[in-house]
Amino acid sequence: MGFNMINKISLSLAALTLVSCIKAEELNQSETLVDSASVFQAVGEAWGPVDPDTIKKNDFLYEETIFKVESQSFIAQQEGVTVLDSEDFLVDNDPQKPARKLTFAVQRVTYKNQDDTGSASTVQDDRSFLLPTSQETKASTKVASLEKAIRASLFPIEGLKARSEIKPYSEGLELGYERMFLLAQSCMKPDQLKEYCQKELGADSCDIQCTNLKIADEVRPAPAAMQTLENCGGLPNCQMRVKTIAFNWIFILKKGNIEERQKVNYNVAISPDLPFFARLVDNCARGLGSVPGSTQKFLVTSCTHLGKFKPGSN
Repeated sequence: MGFNMINKISLSLAALTLVSCIKAEELNQSETLVDSASVFQAVGEAWGPVDPDTIKKNDFLYEETIFKVESQSFIAQQEGVTVLDSEDFLVDNDPQKPARKLTFAVQRVTYKNQDDTGSASTVQDDRSFLLPTSQETKASTKVASLEKAIRASLFPIEGLKARSEIKPYSEGLELGYERMFLLAQSCMKPDQLKEYCQKELGADSCDIQCTNLKIADEVRPAPAAMQTLENCGGLPNCQMRVKTIAFNWIFILKKGNIEERQKVNYNVAISPDLPFFARLVDNCARGLGSVPGSTQKFLVTSCTHLGKFKPGSN
């Protein structure tokens, strides 16, 4: 494979991740271009309120990542995230800038392959955000656009780098809303794109295209582990509404007469019936990757599923 960006998706068999009902021929289907605003709007509307103030101390969620190469799949990672502490403070001691700091603990078991007994690790990290200052402000916060949150927290080139990799494992603290912020802006073309492609990738030019946007609504039963909780973790009748979003992300590199394309299909599910902390139900990516020592490309799929959410206390 020619360029660095393409090489980034090369994966060893010991690093695989995820399962999905995806066929290789789907990557070769006809393409219908979609603009970045449509993808942005689809993710933003599906996610709903940007209200991290609803995250509470002792909230807990469990996720499981499955990795698949062609027809072989295994559990690559199991992860539990707990909100350890919640602390309110004033930014610059200004009463008009109330904020909250949340401390998270991530307990993770990672598996290199289906025969691996797993390697355990614990990571602790925190996130801070501003709180509404009145009921009127709180109401506006509830319907705040995803765009405002993205503009305040993301650097476009970093988002581009994240899109180029199909990873079997999480690193550090990666919360669901952070993954969705990256996804929402993935079809945008950063101002630094040309410079990045020429200096970092050695290409004459490159482009980003997104195609085949599909949006659907469905109702699912709550994850099995939630069905044993009191009130089913807050889900009426142990069911949840889910909006699914799928699209193709294509990165095109040109050098002389050579053009190379990297194509990744994203398929996510978001539930408005779950709180901000646990709203991301499925997060899946699939594409063609190579294995070291081989020029053959394999269909690689990585998918993280919400296994459980348990509400904490104030």
